[in-house]
Amino acid sequence: MQFASDNWAGVSPQVAEALSASADGFASAYGSDDVSAKARDALGAFFDRDVDVFFTATGSAANMLALSAVARPGGVVFTHKDAHICVDEAAGPESIVGMKLHGLQGRQGRISANELLEAMATYPADAVHRGRGLAISMTQATELGTTYCVMDVAAIGSIARRNGLILHVDGARFSNALVSQNVTPAAITHESGVDLMSLGFTKNGAWASEMVVSFRPDLKDDLTYRHKQMGQVFSKNRFAAAQALAMLKDDHWKVLASHANHMAMRLSDGVASLAGCRLAAPTEINEVFAIIPTALAERLRQAGAVFANWSSDTAEADVAPGDQEVMVRLVTSFATTDDQVDAFLDVAGQAEAA
Repeated sequence: MQFASDNWAGVSPQVAEALSASADGFASAYGSDDVSAKARDALGAFFDRDVDVFFTATGSAANMLALSAVARPGGVVFTHKDAHICVDEAAGPESIVGMKLHGLQGRQGRISANELLEAMATYPADAVHRGRGLAISMTQATELGTTYCVMDVAAIGSIARRNGLILHVDGARFSNALVSQNVTPAAITHESGVDLMSLGFTKNGAWASEMVVSFRPDLKDDLTYRHKQMGQVFSKNRFAAAQALAMLKDDHWKVLASHANHMAMRLSDGVASLAGCRLAAPTEINEVFAIIPTALAERLRQAGAVFANWSSDTAEADVAPGDQEVMVRLVTSFATTDDQVDAFLDVAGQAEAA
């Protein structure tokens, strides 16, 4: 009953096979090999336009590389207060990139256009003491497992364009969001005003496949140098590229993400049906956020279930946990089975009946 994180899951057999196939022989270094070129072409086809691609070791590195390309003195990045760049990257975007992060409230993990405009207004152009807005960073899917639809992204993208800001998307679980929204990658990114994104396949079944995808040719030179300065240029880039290529081939990413999302929905429906349990946010991808009795959480762990307690500060006031309750996060993956979900719900059901 492993629901700690999709980072705990292994590697898709197709990805493992692609890595193995790239292991023999020699290939030119630093991304000049044939596999890297094919991966860039495949990503262009995925997004239905030419893109610049910069592979990185981690999603955090991808976020910092993307934001560094637009960094300028006094820069401010508008994002959600619970975004990964705000709370889970050890102040890297601020200390390494050198821009202030302005965290917005936003219900269920999403930035709203109104809140964004209000925040931007606190940095007037003639107030050098305050700093200046340079970028907006959205998380797709969000840290509460919710997603932005095309209209949501387009609304934020319109604000970015009108005010000369860069729109960045943190897409660590972008595959799961695409499946949930049932839209094309193009429609929910560059066609809606996204300039840069951190695209991750690792959580969806790769070994370590993270990258910055740029839809802005004018940022290529700066990204190229920043990529090197930040120590993210792989000498054997073909192994990072081979994973992305395997994920994109025959929409393998979609197969894996669809399975993970489906497992989450089964788990979510089961948890929500239990007495004393409720969802803390809608289940839209492969994450279930729920409020459950503390005693039930202990009983599940004693039975072997692995999952994380989650900060109640991220829950909306109308669903926040009360006394003897705890907020938990349950994450499914491409490797989650029906039996694992059933075992978890059986233990929870037995506790309810006791």
